[in-house]
Amino acid sequence: MNDKDKYGKWCDEDPSVPLFLCPVWMNAVCGDDWSVLLFDTDRGRAAYLYTLRRKYGLTLLLNPQLTPYQGFWMFCGDESFETDCRKQIAGFIAAQHCDVMEQTFAPTTAGLGSCLFDEVRRRTYRLENIRDLQAVWRNMAAPKQRQVKKGERAGLKLRTDLSVSEFYDLLGQDHGKMWYGCELLAKIIAGLPSNTLLWAAENADNQVISATLIVYDNHTAYYLAYATHPQWRSSGASAWLVWRVLQYLATETTVRCFDFEGSMDEKIAFSYRHFGAVETPFAEIHRYSPFGKIGRGIKALKQKWVW
Repeated sequence: MNDKDKYGKWCDEDPSVPLFLCPVWMNAVCGDDWSVLLFDTDRGRAAYLYTLRRKYGLTLLLNPQLTPYQGFWMFCGDESFETDCRKQIAGFIAAQHCDVMEQTFAPTTAGLGSCLFDEVRRRTYRLENIRDLQAVWRNMAAPKQRQVKKGERAGLKLRTDLSVSEFYDLLGQDHGKMWYGCELLAKIIAGLPSNTLLWAAENADNQVISATLIVYDNHTAYYLAYATHPQWRSSGASAWLVWRVLQYLATETTVRCFDFEGSMDEKIAFSYRHFGAVETPFAEIHRYSPFGKIGRGIKALKQKWVW
């Protein structure tokens, strides 16, 4: 049994592992282009997921596209074992001599706490208990409630058979040129058929005016991608669709937490807070070589340059 198979067995035995750290996700977004470093001793079990690539002449260690969290996961073990694992992981990363190393860790997992890297706190926004839908509604800000009701009065209809290409076209209309391809979305949906919702809101003329792709595991759902037609941004369709998603997840799945994935954009963060979501920190570690800093600068100028 190789390390990936062994890690997959560990994940099967531990339902608390976040979706983005599971082999099924990594296979969907990376194929075979991912690795895992295992720690398996009589003191405990832990793992470190990573993707190491060469591109544009640079060595890159990054989260895969559309993967908000990756990194380290403790299956079992005491505090001293966990500390030792983190030190070994930090040493392992440093030994790769990466030009660009950027990795974020799940909110339920601390960073590496190593002086070898810069570590910052990012933020996401979460509804921690969607099982109590009445409480979720009460905690929703009045403007957001009005948006949901506006969508209801307009007679919006839920569509659950939207094609990936239709969704990708809507993403382009809303956000402009996307930094990932339609093929990646198709791989995710094909690879996780029982853990995805590609839902849309249609108006009375059967026009798709808002859509979202949700992925989820046993305990958390993630607002992975979303779009609203520019002409219908004030229709309430986006809020109405999120509310329908929350109702489904709360009653038809084991999901308890809804993660909006956060944003450093204050306007977007404001909208998430209006849903009643609570700001939740997570760790990001990064380090750049001189060439990596130049590469990041060029990437910032050329948005279509995708790591």
